[in-house]
Amino acid sequence: MSVLRHFRHLHDIPGFVDDESGRQGWGTGETPKSERIMAERRVRLHQAWCRSKANVPEELATYVNGAQHDAWILGHSREGDRFTLTASDESTILLAIWGFGVPWRECLFPFDFVFEGVTYVGWRAVQDGHGTLRWASPPRFPRTNGVSWLSDTFIESDGPGLQWALHFWQGDERHSNRLLLVEAKSMKVVERQRKAWKGIVGERSLPLFDDFFAHRHEFLLTSPEKLHAFLRERGLPKEGRK
Repeated sequence: MSVLRHFRHLHDIPGFVDDESGRQGWGTGETPKSERIMAERRVRLHQAWCRSKANVPEELATYVNGAQHDAWILGHSREGDRFTLTASDESTILLAIWGFGVPWRECLFPFDFVFEGVTYVGWRAVQDGHGTLRWASPPRFPRTNGVSWLSDTFIESDGPGLQWALHFWQGDERHSNRLLLVEAKSMKVVERQRKAWKGIVGERSLPLFDDFFAHRHEFLLTSPEKLHAFLRERGLPKEGRK
């Protein structure tokens, strides 16, 4: 039985310790005991993220561990032991907005996470301000107000395969904060952004798109100045559409 079934709080997931929906800063300054608890959680968080990043294959590195923060989740499907999650690539979104002035509501550049050998898929509602997890039914995407990707992390697994968690915001639901938990033998990304770029931005800009993708591992969302420099070197940004 998957250990994911027994998670009751965001703090049960090493990579989500002290997450924004798990009472960030809880207890700080109250008592020596609460300060010690928070210090231990932050250490555990740092260790978990370091291990997660060290174990992420290069082809996944620009898609996980916060790389899609604020991107839209577009849908999901389950067929036997295969689970697919579709989202819009945040890196391509920023390229379209900053480089070509494309309105963000038009920026849907889908890619798929494909999990094979799936042994567990679980959905949870997260109690706001406390981080307590409750069982939830699979959501239906997309929603009118959008479904925003907040954070994700790989979880340490005792056996072969991988465990993955995704925290997202479903703004038109009673319980807006949600969590997806997946356990599978493998995980891969299927890129479909180029085809969407061709239709949204245009064929003439495809060479720049390909150039960007060859270097996208350099453009961390936490360091936007590198992407800005990339655009300036190529004569961008250009005036966007009105």
